[in-house]
Amino acid sequence: MNKFAWFNEARFGMFIHWGIYSIPAQGEWTLWKDKIPVTEYNRYADQFLPPKEFSPEEWVILAKETGMKYAVLTTRHHDGYSLYNSKVNPFNTVNTAPKRDFVAEFVSACREHGLRVGLYYSIMNWQHKSTLTGPINDPEDWEEMVTETHEQLRELMTNYGKIDMLWYDGGVVPGGRDAAKHWRAEELNRMVRTLQPDIMINDRSELPEDFSTPEQEIVAPPAGRLWESCMTMNQSWGYTQKDNNYKSAEMILQCLIRCARYGGNLLLNIGPKADGSVPEQSINTLKEIGDWMKKNGESIYGSQRTAFTEANHVCGPVTQHGEKIYLHLNQMTNPVRIDGASHASEITCLETGASLPVAATRTNTLDIDGSPIPSSAVKPVIRVALNEMPKSQTNMLGGQFEIKLEAGAAPVLAVASAGRCKLPEGELLASGQLAAKATDGTTENRKPEDWCPGFTLPVYACAKTAGALDFAWKSSGIYTIKLGLIAYTSGKIRIALNGKTLAQEWQINNPGCPDTICIPYVMLSEGRINIQILDHADAGFYAMQLDPHWKKCPTENWLVVGPFATTFDSRQPGNSVLKEMKKIHGPENGFNPRAEYDGLCGKVHWADVASSAEDPCGEFDQSGVDFSRRCPAWGKGVCFARMVLVSDKKQTIEAAAYFDWWANLFLNGEKLKGYRLANEIASDGAEFSTYEAVTIKLDLNIGENEIFLKSHCGGLGSGFVFYLNQTDSVTIQPATLEEATC
Repeated sequence: MNKFAWFNEARFGMFIHWGIYSIPAQGEWTLWKDKIPVTEYNRYADQFLPPKEFSPEEWVILAKETGMKYAVLTTRHHDGYSLYNSKVNPFNTVNTAPKRDFVAEFVSACREHGLRVGLYYSIMNWQHKSTLTGPINDPEDWEEMVTETHEQLRELMTNYGKIDMLWYDGGVVPGGRDAAKHWRAEELNRMVRTLQPDIMINDRSELPEDFSTPEQEIVAPPAGRLWESCMTMNQSWGYTQKDNNYKSAEMILQCLIRCARYGGNLLLNIGPKADGSVPEQSINTLKEIGDWMKKNGESIYGSQRTAFTEANHVCGPVTQHGEKIYLHLNQMTNPVRIDGASHASEITCLETGASLPVAATRTNTLDIDGSPIPSSAVKPVIRVALNEMPKSQTNMLGGQFEIKLEAGAAPVLAVASAGRCKLPEGELLASGQLAAKATDGTTENRKPEDWCPGFTLPVYACAKTAGALDFAWKSSGIYTIKLGLIAYTSGKIRIALNGKTLAQEWQINNPGCPDTICIPYVMLSEGRINIQILDHADAGFYAMQLDPHWKKCPTENWLVVGPFATTFDSRQPGNSVLKEMKKIHGPENGFNPRAEYDGLCGKVHWADVASSAEDPCGEFDQSGVDFSRRCPAWGKGVCFARMVLVSDKKQTIEAAAYFDWWANLFLNGEKLKGYRLANEIASDGAEFSTYEAVTIKLDLNIGENEIFLKSHCGGLGSGFVFYLNQTDSVTIQPATLEEATC
């Protein structure tokens, strides 16, 4: 039997973040983000006194009652405080106030109640200053930390019997390169597997190992790879007193179902209080989930990822187990339609156990009478035993029902992509009827279900019978328009864009199946846009995607320096900022791009910066700079970046930019007007603080034009992306050290 078969059967587990950070109740990153001195933070260990009557068994019982099959406990988080009896480092629960080995108690409870045992361990330890300075600048401290990591994991893998899962975290290295080498990860994992031959190891030692761990999102790896999405119940991992932004049970179930349909697991987190108790809101939500799992859990456990499950059905997502499929109803319609199936030997409502009759059948479509399903059922599930499992995905997108979208599921703005999309202002109309309506224009996009297989960005989705789309648009530029459509009869169609009929014709070759039409390089101007199907009354849209064609400003074209501690006011013009930086940090003869400077992370100099971070445009490592890879001194200084645009004429062009920290941007020494969030305004005059894509107008002179960027904190999470509206009259000058003379 496959030693990881239990993981594929489980589909649902509990994550537990608990430690001395539960005392200040500001989350597990409070030592770092609140800049607490280590010696002061470590005093929390003397206050960490869970009552004697508390036992980790309470968590394990709660997990089991929720329908979870395994649990993962944070044995040590980034703060370096261990919940077990470590002989390697006395900063642990046995040698401080609790005088208890909570890992031993947790493992014992899991075994008693039949849950698989997972141990979380942070490779990184903030008790060591080299987590800031890095292995190159502080090799002795770094090696001490790595040796401690190896030896503590030896303890965990030796002293607690069989461990089913090792959940690494914190495998980041300042500078972002050769992380696995610096952690000696291959040697580490070889030792772990020698001590625990059947253990599962995740991918956060910077080696792929056994399974992937997307965080706070559901992104399935290629088929065949084991995976697990970890998510919080509110917005925090460790207990955070003021965080009451809890997800509903229905939202969490939707996440669980989506993981199961792609053959993955959901690891759902709880953040107990310092006394070990679980917040009441978490308990109530888990109870609701547990009640649903008792009735419908068979649709989750052991689910398989197939072409049928990855296709979408308008009524809801489908999971599969052997020759049975499970349709999870997002909306109650009657009849309930399943595309891709024509015959079934059994149809059952899991909520009640009642058999459901077939209302009608036709080629590749099964209509089920949903009237016996109680209207009070929460996300009801229909089990269908098929005579023959469909092989093709192309037949499976279906349903004739009108869909009205939640605002958060609507589409893409300019260069933004999944996860960070600002809604367009106004409404999306489908054949004259409201399909989606923007709220305040600030809602971030949730990743929609895959309305059109192969679409990579968020999509507008409406009833597939909509013959026309009409919507407001505020980002002028050149786009490729991708349209998903379905027609139930063969024939040709033509498209009219803003009343003008396009010359091209498209042939419908697969009636009843989704098709994609691609209209390349269309200029869209600000205003209302109308797209209409001509010459085919039966054809309708179900999805739309807009891909912008903007010129990337690649990473290697930026020169970056920093971070520096500064006291000057960023509201000064760009040239004054540079002069002040030179005066404070430069050699006596003025700024020298070849010189090294004493920055907050050691010696720094102008250099090209590679990046491997993600960004809302999806191509960050080709379009901007990532200060966090170079400048881990978050919140303590400023970073600078410079690039040159060469224009063959005097002109105004547009740039699309994204900032996830406070910044100013200068063009030829003049500060550019930006956009900043009302609750994210820096005190020193930052113009940009967006966390979303914005459009900036650039007035270019003939010849060289300097783009100069000043960040306001540098370090963790400091990303910047920059695109130019496509134009042949502007080139991006490759950056060299000689040119950085300012």
